[in-house]
Amino acid sequence: LLMFMTLWRYRRTPAIADEGRSSSKRVPLSGFLSERGDERSSWLPPVLLSSIADGRGLIVLTTTNCGMVDFAVNWARSVQRQGIENFLIICLDDKCMEILVQVFPRNVARAPSERQLSGTTVGAAKHGSTGFAAVVQTRPFYIREVLSRGFSVLYNDVDIVWRRSVLPYIDDSYDMAVQIDNTDPTDYCTCIIFFRPTAASIVLVDRWQQIMNGNTNPRKKSSRLNQPSFNRAIREMKGKMKMRVLPRTQFPPGRYFFNTSYSLPTHSLSPSKRDEVVCVHANWMKGADVKQDQLRKHQLWDVDTGLSSTCLQTR
Repeated sequence: LLMFMTLWRYRRTPAIADEGRSSSKRVPLSGFLSERGDERSSWLPPVLLSSIADGRGLIVLTTTNCGMVDFAVNWARSVQRQGIENFLIICLDDKCMEILVQVFPRNVARAPSERQLSGTTVGAAKHGSTGFAAVVQTRPFYIREVLSRGFSVLYNDVDIVWRRSVLPYIDDSYDMAVQIDNTDPTDYCTCIIFFRPTAASIVLVDRWQQIMNGNTNPRKKSSRLNQPSFNRAIREMKGKMKMRVLPRTQFPPGRYFFNTSYSLPTHSLSPSKRDEVVCVHANWMKGADVKQDQLRKHQLWDVDTGLSSTCLQTR
């Protein structure tokens, strides 16, 4: 039965994009499966994903460690408020799993043992730190794991809040959809990304991981290479896949929504413009407490004080 369900999923795999056009030929993903994304891997069986995915085969995905477990709850509750239950939280350490499985018993998975975090990497690390790098460098791996099993992925950073449903803004005629993160319209954020399980998508995710892993420049902090590596992979794939850019009015960078010190006066959002925002990302600010304070200020925090963890006490 499991084999039948798995093969059925792969038969529903969307057509592969070729030079910016959708090919009518359906190509199996078996050639892109490896020991990293093999359906025989026990940590993320297709039957679990099938039980979570919606009718279009979509998984709304995030990853978290123990130090950001309250943000994971806040994110998931914002998704649920839109009537959406096809989300999956991958827990990067055992303590995180112990907490979240009690809150969302059918929507969590434990990272494979060889990739679980430990020590200082389980806390709420600031951008640019070694702990932050340890978390963000896992992003392509987990996206690929879901894609290679034949499911679409809408990846979100854990410090995102949905004010309305994101789903109307993603289109299955594209291989992927991305958000602009800066004044440069070609600087794409890895905070919210939609992928269909096409060969082009998997090639891009693999290249993203390869570029990150291949950096040997000691002057560059590895945590900062996540997004530059992603953008380089996109440039290399230009003309080989179909990509949609999410509208900035509905998906602005956090610096615009929160009017942080990084935001230019001309980019600050008025109250009426804020009302149009679909998805709020608490980026362009450092520290979990700072992010939480800003989310509370804008009535975007929905975690009661009953959620306690030894990890949260280290902030």
